[in-house]
Amino acid sequence: MNVNLKAYKVLLVEDFSTMRMSIKSILYQAGVQHIVEAENASVALAAMEKQKFDIVLCDYNLGASKNGQQLLEEAKYRKLLPYTAIFIMVTAEQASSMVLSAMENKPDEYLAKPFNAQQLFSRIEKQILRKSYLNDIEAAIDKDDLLLAIAHCNKLLCEQNPKTRTQLLKIGAELAINVGDFKTAQQYYQEVLSQRELAWAKHGLGVIAFLQNQFDTAIGLFKEVINQAPMMIETYDWLTKAYEAVEKSQDAQDTLKQAVELSPQALVRQQKLAVLAQKAGNLEVAQKAYKVAIKLGQNSVYTSCQDFAGLAKMYVKTNNIKEAFKLITEMRGRFHKNAEADLRAAHLETCIYFGQQNQSLTDQAYAKIKPITQQHNDIPKDLLLDIAEVHFLVGNIEASNQLIGDLIGNYVDDDSFINEIVYRHQFFSNDEFYADELFKRTKLELIEVNNKGVNLFKQGHVTEAFELLEGAYNKTPNNKFILMNLAKILLRDIRASGLTKDKLLKMNAYISKAVAIGVSQDKTGNIKMELTKLTALSTKP
Repeated sequence: MNVNLKAYKVLLVEDFSTMRMSIKSILYQAGVQHIVEAENASVALAAMEKQKFDIVLCDYNLGASKNGQQLLEEAKYRKLLPYTAIFIMVTAEQASSMVLSAMENKPDEYLAKPFNAQQLFSRIEKQILRKSYLNDIEAAIDKDDLLLAIAHCNKLLCEQNPKTRTQLLKIGAELAINVGDFKTAQQYYQEVLSQRELAWAKHGLGVIAFLQNQFDTAIGLFKEVINQAPMMIETYDWLTKAYEAVEKSQDAQDTLKQAVELSPQALVRQQKLAVLAQKAGNLEVAQKAYKVAIKLGQNSVYTSCQDFAGLAKMYVKTNNIKEAFKLITEMRGRFHKNAEADLRAAHLETCIYFGQQNQSLTDQAYAKIKPITQQHNDIPKDLLLDIAEVHFLVGNIEASNQLIGDLIGNYVDDDSFINEIVYRHQFFSNDEFYADELFKRTKLELIEVNNKGVNLFKQGHVTEAFELLEGAYNKTPNNKFILMNLAKILLRDIRASGLTKDKLLKMNAYISKAVAIGVSQDKTGNIKMELTKLTALSTKP
């Protein structure tokens, strides 16, 4: 091995002490002097909180608690791994389902047991050289400076190195997508495909088609990728989203089921399948997926009380009230002092007691809902729709209609959720037209407010334009349409009159909010890139 590892800090995560000793001996032979051992994920995470490691060697199976996949998942979620770190997943597992699961969170390397010193060193050396070569790009990405990352990528592409060009085209295409430059991304993927029929490049073209609302084209491309590379799990997720976009719910569900069968340890995918199956009325598939999600969630940062509530709803529908109450109790225990869990529990109890015609217990459960909703403003939209239904159920029609109106205002540009609101409201209120008419009226009002704000800005009435749009935004803080137009107008103002500290703070707040409410990365990336340009110009001497 040509790379000097003397200064490298290594975290070795392995539950068997004899194997740790063996790997330590190999590392010492390579000149490593700083090795921290961890026998499980908890010890490893605690070590990563205290110091930054250059290399993490982690076994997949770590005993009864978190496995290596979940450790990597949490380390990335909590940003405990520096961008320069090398994470190598080590496992004796040979089953394709376990290998795919281990690769879900994209470790830098995957090393099968048993391995020798040469195999380990060659993987480490390969990744050190790769990260050194791409350091400027990854450093810029780590700082969320996509414009600088693109510049560094273009610089390396200009060197015309045939050994690295394909890798750089892949990175460049992904960066271009993130900033909404679909033309460049498409050119990069087409260049790759002109040389070799690589599945990831065709997948990239499918993503571009999807983001441009060309859903039939995207579906065709994703299906080609799956036929060519059936183990490319990410493509199943995108194909599912494409089927959802064209309202082919059964195809979406079938696609996700295939992905789950290939890689059953992915919690987020199990959660998604449960929700899709529940909406489609496929109780058997939904129950199975919820149960798996609850089990996987025991050791995952992506555990959710929604899984417990979803399964409890399934039990209520099949009149298995005992199991429903058991899940509610378990949910409260798992998510202690969690407002969302408390609200989901109160909602479920209200529904159950109402169904049992127990007025006293219904009132007691329903009384818990109001204080929680008043104290918290980050309640998930699906839960708010459930609460609107409960309001109607107990005869609080005014509160139900108010909440339905708020949901429509906030999510007027989310076609899938609006359809769900209209359908659910028709079902529980027996009013065929109310929600649909409210949606049409709300959309028209928001378009009028937006157009008025844009016109005011064009006429030079900047303050009035902002006051108008910010007023609409404050009323509907989760409305993507208003938020993005507010950000675009502020960008125009910065171009016209310059960047100030107040404007920069506002722009960053809008971008953070957009990311939080699920605005697509290409749209937020485009605004971030433009803001970066303007910031750079304003700081020039």
